[in-house]
Amino acid sequence: MEQHSSTNHSVTAHFLPWSEDTSLQTVP
Repeated sequence: MEQHSSTNHSVTAHFLPWSEDTSLQTVP
């Protein structure tokens, strides 16, 4: 999971959208 940071970032965006991708997805 920590092999590709690019793929890991996408997965993190789905699980933790409020972590870094706040601009892409808004938190309820």
